[in-house]
Amino acid sequence: MSDLQSQVSEPIYSDLAQSDPAFSEIVELFVDGLTQRLDAMQDALQANDMDRLRRLVHQLKGSGGGHGYPTLSQNASQLEQQVLQGATGEINQGLEELADLVARIKVLP
Repeated sequence: MSDLQSQVSEPIYSDLAQSDPAFSEIVELFVDGLTQRLDAMQDALQANDMDRLRRLVHQLKGSGGGHGYPTLSQNASQLEQQVLQGATGEINQGLEELADLVARIKVLP
């Protein structure tokens, strides 16, 4: 397996839950809600509601970092910029990348 393939499939763990396992329940609730957030973003994109999509992505940007997932925040930040620029093709790709990232997110090793 190449380094790139291993990075793509490698799990991402919460920095917060690893540094203080007392937060693992809170982080788990956040992780459990990520699929629903992605669905809401897809719905907003399909409805061409860019204001709602931007708000959802902005919220994820903040809450991702707050729950110990800086990579998620960085990805959401890039997607937010794409939404602000109205780059539909890039937004679709950004949402796919976000979904791939979310699939790798775990609470603790």
